[in-house]
Amino acid sequence: MQAGRYFVALSLREAETLRALIHASEGGPLVAGASGFAALRVVGGGVNSGLLDASHGYEGAPPPQTLAAEAALRFVNSEVDFAPPPLNALLRALHDEPPELRAAWWLRVRGHRRRSRRDWRTTALAPLFTLASEFHDLQRKALVARVRALIEAKGLYSADAFNVFDADRTGTISCSELAGALAWLGLQLPPVEIHELVRAIDTDHDGMVGLDEWCAWLGDDDERAAADPARASAVAQVRVEVRVRIRANPYPNP
Repeated sequence: MQAGRYFVALSLREAETLRALIHASEGGPLVAGASGFAALRVVGGGVNSGLLDASHGYEGAPPPQTLAAEAALRFVNSEVDFAPPPLNALLRALHDEPPELRAAWWLRVRGHRRRSRRDWRTTALAPLFTLASEFHDLQRKALVARVRALIEAKGLYSADAFNVFDADRTGTISCSELAGALAWLGLQLPPVEIHELVRAIDTDHDGMVGLDEWCAWLGDDDERAAADPARASAVAQVRVEVRVRIRANPYPNP
């Protein structure tokens, strides 16, 4: 990050005044006798985003610094639609703040704005309010990829795996059932990580993992299913074996 460079949110009137000063400088210094430069940038992720105007001699910030600053300003503006790069920039910028404090602050700010009241758990901001850092995000993605690969190696799809792992046929997966299922897949996790995993998947906070939550966590199988005519037979062959071998481990629900 470059020292001495600042990103500041301006009101419309302030931006108009700064732009008038830029034009009045007529290619000279923005302020006589000073070496400072200024630029106006539209932030918001839309088609009109980007550099709007700049004083003579202005040079842009390094892309990572610009990305982080724009993501932070959009976060303060109570926006929710973030692509992975700016979301990761926010995770890096806010890594010293606990996720629950980030969520509480953002909700307080949004409460004073005319913004949609969408549940943040259903938005792209969810990782920011549930993961401590970008490293934890990478851990989560690695675990998802591993579980998905192990399930596919058994000839199962996300929804099929859920139905198989739901040993008591309640329509949800408990901590015990998830522990037994992962153990059957060859992935041994300690109880504390099982509980953390259920809390991460469980977006409605009922202590259990539902089918929609499970599929949202693992990803969509539609394309794979459409390209695999042997899907039904593959699932049928392993279903009985799974029912016999999976036994719920004695992990109480959190």
